[in-house]
Amino acid sequence: MDFLTNIEHLPIGARKVLRERKLVLPTSLMQASDHELLGIKGIGPIKLRILRRACAAALKSEATSAKAF
Repeated sequence: MDFLTNIEHLPIGARKVLRERKLVLPTSLMQASDHELLGIKGIGPIKLRILRRACAAALKSEATSAKAF
């Protein structure tokens, strides 16, 4: 299972486009502009907020895990 699959309410079509654009990791998604993401069918303001929050949580979790070592 990849990161995109874990994001609730993200339409399958939007996931497909994100994969085609190589936007599959939290870091790459955070680097993408709101304009770029909102241009993908199935991603509106609410889905964008869900996506950004999921990325931020994943990155925070990675940083916390890295500090544990």
